[in-house]
Amino acid sequence: AALWAVCTEVLLPAARRYRPDLILVSAGFDAASSDPIGGARVSPRLFGAVCEELRRLAAELCRGRLLLALEGGYCADALREAVGEVTSALVDGGAPSGAAFAKPPWWLGPLPASA
Repeated sequence: AALWAVCTEVLLPAARRYRPDLILVSAGFDAASSDPIGGARVSPRLFGAVCEELRRLAAELCRGRLLLALEGGYCADALREAVGEVTSALVDGGAPSGAAFAKPPWWLGPLPASA
């Protein structure tokens, strides 16, 4: 839930203010819950949901230009699952519609108090 909150409270306003020509994502998956180094608890499903929202944001701001570069993740199983979710979000979603990060996924649970 903290990752979603950061996206809505920091990333989204900054991107809308800046209006980039391209959204470039350093797609590291060391925040995955089973990664031995990252120490975070992001599920593969949340990585996919964030990617779906980034597609919406790219459609809104920069004609859909979104580039992800794989750069981290130290647990092969977690990496496989997270990359699979992100890939599905990129290719299975159809044309993005609606406002980015407007509504958290129902399964995410409560957001931090600042969200």
